Amino acid sequence: MTQQICTVKKQDLRIRNGSETIFGVLSIPEGSGPFPAVQIGHGYNGSFLDWEQECRYFAENGIAAFAYDFCGGSVHSRSTGKTSAMSVFSEKSDALAVFQALSSLESIDASKLFLMGGSQGGFATALAAEEIGSKAAGMILIYPALCIPDDWRRKYPAGSEIPEVFDFWGMQLGSCYAEAARKIDVFRSIGTFQKPVLLFHGTEDAIVPFTYSQQAAGLYPDARLVTLPGKDTVSPLTGQGLPCSRRCGSCRRSCKHSMYRSCLQGTVAIFFAVSLCLSC
Repeated sequence: MTQQICTVKKQDLRIRNGSETIFGVLSIPEGSGPFPAVQIGHGYNGSFLDWEQECRYFAENGIAAFAYDFCGGSVHSRSTGKTSAMSVFSEKSDALAVFQALSSLESIDASKLFLMGGSQGGFATALAAEEIGSKAAGMILIYPALCIPDDWRRKYPAGSEIPEVFDFWGMQLGSCYAEAARKIDVFRSIGTFQKPVLLFHGTEDAIVPFTYSQQAAGLYPDARLVTLPGKDTVSPLTGQGLPCSRRCGSCRRSCKHSMYRSCLQGTVAIFFAVSLCLSC
């Protein structure tokens, strides 16, 4: 990433995906472009706003960033769709639609378009990457919730006991969510993406065990796993605790972890520099 700080412009985008509309905000450096870019998917019951600081960091350093709301992915979502119709597969579909739409923008260099997601959004992004393949320049996964299928198989071992509608972590879900999750064999569904992959995960993460990212890193041909000590998940760009929307969507943590900030930003900068060089 360049050391010169770019002026950042913001633009609301709405992207059609079948009968639904995905809302997001594109943060883009001033200038004619086309620019390298990254699309960012939020966690369970999260929002595009969860990644506002990360988008600014990218755009200030010459990389356009588009953070979006999954359809039905949150009680705060500005995209269409009911939470009761949302599943990991619907979020994968949204990620694919976003990638296709961004690739068509004149301001975006489609050959240098990266994927990024956190928690459930990281899982959906990883699934989408298998289909996008070499068209994406690389991928960043932040505590990807690869545990979701195992969690729901444990919760509903027979499958027949899944309610038609139920509340979970501040959101009303439909049976399609649990049914879809139970069917996924995670480590047979990801891992063939050939471009560089960067994973961040806390070693004591109480929601998504660290071992899932360890196993995922071993599957991808070109992957690096950055471990963050402790229970709190730290943004690899801002050095701050990420919002707790991964748990309940009801509040945002603002605790600062300045000790991580410079080294994590450096890691991301190197990842982009190397990946962009390889895509030339």
